[in-house]
Amino acid sequence: MALTDNLISVWHTNNDWQDSWGTNHGTATGATFSTSSKLGSHAGSFDGVDDKVAIAANASLDLSGEVSIMSWFNADTLDTANGNVIFGKYAPVHAYLISTTGSPKIQFSLWFSATQYYVFSSTVLSTGGWYQVVGTRLGTAMKIYLNGIYEATVACPAGAFNATSGGLEIGRADSNANCHDGLIDELAIWSRALTDGGVAVGQTAGGEVAELWNGGAGIEIGAAAAASVGQILHGKTLKSLTMGRLVR
Repeated sequence: MALTDNLISVWHTNNDWQDSWGTNHGTATGATFSTSSKLGSHAGSFDGVDDKVAIAANASLDLSGEVSIMSWFNADTLDTANGNVIFGKYAPVHAYLISTTGSPKIQFSLWFSATQYYVFSSTVLSTGGWYQVVGTRLGTAMKIYLNGIYEATVACPAGAFNATSGGLEIGRADSNANCHDGLIDELAIWSRALTDGGVAVGQTAGGEVAELWNGGAGIEIGAAAAASVGQILHGKTLKSLTMGRLVR
């Protein structure tokens, strides 16, 4: 499968919060941009106080079965009491979330009714460095990958998790709580579980997780596909123009 299969949204954060694949565009409150990005020209910059990016409710984001969530992040500080939100969907009820923990580690959460199921990394996070996190759910397995390593898995119910009709928020939870202090870059959501090559916990992932990690360089998801489409369309346009001249 291609990385763009079942891709719902991707935010490159290249000086805007436009969804480069779908229509789930973001609106920033306080959040700015930094040229100290991991990928592309810019990364989103958050002050850890009240900055956020809001993405309006859309049926495409109301997931409840297979899912994958990915983001790059770089923390200036880490809340060792309550953790910090990278991004998630938790209104009007909690659904899915990527956040740091008080440990501090990175955590992927899903809510089944009122019960939170979560899987967190074995790696303890540090400030001042870029991390790539991928969380997936397939059947009764939730998995988390950090910097290309399959870090942990937990069991979850086989049924649907909460398909709340609310929007997404990047960099903040409800009421200015758990705000991220630092940078966030290249976020994406799929309605399927990305492949990892069938590796065991603690091993370097293969498959699509490895493709995303790309040896630590990362990739701008969908950029190659968009470029290819553009070249094809451009070629058709040139051909049409040439044929038009011949007809004349």
